[in-house]
Amino acid sequence: MPATRQATTGERMEPAVKHTYICATDDWISEPCEVSIAPSSFAQGGMRKCHKCFEKVVDGSKVYSIESVAKFSMIHRDERMAKASSFSDAKMQMVAEYWAQQFNRKSPPANKVAFVVAQVLELPSRNGPQRWSSLEPLLSGEYAKFNNNAGAVLGGRTAQAFSHFTAHESANQLCICDLQGVGGSLFTDPQIHAVKGTFGDGNLGRGGIDSFLASHRCNEVCAAVGLPKVEPKPCRNGGGGMPMMMGGGGIGDGFDLGKLMQGGMGGGAGMSMGMHKLLDKMMGQMLGG
Repeated sequence: MPATRQATTGERMEPAVKHTYICATDDWISEPCEVSIAPSSFAQGGMRKCHKCFEKVVDGSKVYSIESVAKFSMIHRDERMAKASSFSDAKMQMVAEYWAQQFNRKSPPANKVAFVVAQVLELPSRNGPQRWSSLEPLLSGEYAKFNNNAGAVLGGRTAQAFSHFTAHESANQLCICDLQGVGGSLFTDPQIHAVKGTFGDGNLGRGGIDSFLASHRCNEVCAAVGLPKVEPKPCRNGGGGMPMMMGGGGIGDGFDLGKLMQGGMGGGAGMSMGMHKLLDKMMGQMLGG
């Protein structure tokens, strides 16, 4: 449940528009709102900085605010690129959640994972790249990072098994890493390395996939999910890596993506047609279809 507080009369609000991706229609919906964003960031990563954001909510005679996090790009110098990155990141988080649901179908009860919902926040009164940001719920609990997009392993057996799962099930065509969040299982701000397709500025393609596999050491969660043991081997460019894993539950060439995705959204619920079509398009691009 999102954190709320009573709105204060002295709070400086500014007009905003929230853009939310709807899987059922493969479309975006927009709704106006008012927000107050802290002028100073409270955390930052390699590409974005985090500011606390309070959205004003009027419910009859009650006025309160919902606390979230607005993430602004630190690498884009123009508005067009910042906008494209914000929409790309929000969709990428949706794709990561799809893979989380696939992982949860095979993982033990104590090793389920999820990704928070990300929206795009537009600030019309601002100019330049600061007009666009990603908007996410403020996570409560101790925040930790488990791996990064360059192959570093920082802990978390479930997180490492999930990254391994995405590489294996896609036949080494993608790997979801840069996992961070709370509780060891609720993640945000992931990175997808993909051989083909566009997944943001941190997509290192084959090099990123090989870097993860070169440093990964399988654990009991990998075994519980049924993943084959990774045997790192030098890749052709001199870095770490391993040959493409085929069979044993991976997708492989000529896989049936529609069959793979049926009923995969948890709790026995079927996947929406919007999600199905979007992921079919993305996976087709990555595999050269």
